Amino acid sequence: RKVLRMADGSARSDSTKYWATEPLPALIAAAIQERVKRYRESLAQSGRGQRMLRAWRTFYGFGPGGDGDTANVRASGEQGEWVDVTTNDFATLVTQTVVLTTANRPGFKAVATNADYKSMSQASFAQGLLDYYDRQYSLGDRDYETILTGMLLSEGWEIYGWNAMAGEQLDGFVEGGDTFEGDIDVISATPFDVAYDTDV
Repeated sequence: RKVLRMADGSARSDSTKYWATEPLPALIAAAIQERVKRYRESLAQSGRGQRMLRAWRTFYGFGPGGDGDTANVRASGEQGEWVDVTTNDFATLVTQTVVLTTANRPGFKAVATNADYKSMSQASFAQGLLDYYDRQYSLGDRDYETILTGMLLSEGWEIYGWNAMAGEQLDGFVEGGDTFEGDIDVISATPFDVAYDTDV
């Protein structure tokens, strides 16, 4: 394995090796930072980052040229007889599109492939799990946020991870440390929270 030492003393991994297989924390952290930087540079060079920020600001009430603010009500005219208000038609259009897109959510249903008691009870248990996690983590709200982000920023991310510190604490499971049951963790992320190789 080759480790490249930079002039500033930082370490870089060998580009011929898959970056996520690095065993050393310093090398994998350097590889992650390098990819985040490369992703942000690609957003800036392609102009996508600027378009994303402009759409985001416009949706939340600022004019695309910085010349309007929907939260600002001003008086004008010779004696203040006019009220200047900036309307946000862009947000209305985007919201209506997202509502139309999410109006009919896909319904997941566990179906038993066999008619025996064991298969039917397993399907019933699986359906109970689906319903529980849908309610517990408000998956419909995460879907809505992800689609709204995708409409505004051209991509949105819904990330299902595992949180090892969630759930009930298990007493006496491991000596010298706290152990938890763990549970899934669901977040909706913007392209500014996620980085990927744009050239792969």
